[in-house]
Amino acid sequence: MDTLDRCDFRPFVAEDDGARLVLLRPRTAKYWATRGALYLLLLLLLGLLAVAPYGAWSKYQRSGDVIGLLGLPVLLLLVWFTMRLLLFGLRLEAARRIVCRPGELELEGRGALRRRHRRIRDVAALVAHTVRTDTQYGPIRWLHLRVRAAGELTDLGYLELDREAEPEREAQVRAAAAWMAARLQAPLELRDEDDRLVAPP
Repeated sequence: MDTLDRCDFRPFVAEDDGARLVLLRPRTAKYWATRGALYLLLLLLLGLLAVAPYGAWSKYQRSGDVIGLLGLPVLLLLVWFTMRLLLFGLRLEAARRIVCRPGELELEGRGALRRRHRRIRDVAALVAHTVRTDTQYGPIRWLHLRVRAAGELTDLGYLELDREAEPEREAQVRAAAAWMAARLQAPLELRDEDDRLVAPP
């Protein structure tokens, strides 16, 4: 296993006492700005969810336009799907503390409203999947972390990756995932952007 200073756990700060690995996420300005933006979008979608049926019904009563009524279910479905994505984003951003011990993981964080604390035993594998999203400002990449236990996958959060996939930085982030797997005493399933298995570092 590599040395800890060759691992890149960003946005977490890592502490290792030899028996367990503790990842802490500091509350930076970027953290609060991201969560604030996600909450604002969630509120806007909730408002749209409340106003859209009223608007479509009012338009139908005034002009007899049924197209708005027919399109309403599609609009509500899209809003619901987008809200699910936002809630997922809030869960990923909310991972505050991760503790890795042999065969066991402890996760602390906050969802949209409730605080989360979960202890996961008998960890079967750590799954790390490289994800890329293209935006108008360029690609965003991260290593999405999940643990497999009792036949189900639990989201842990993510490790930051560079846009350009610079080899040394990629190796440092993958080494961080390997370090987590080693502390959990579980195999690492490392997957690239095309969902292909990659040999662990």
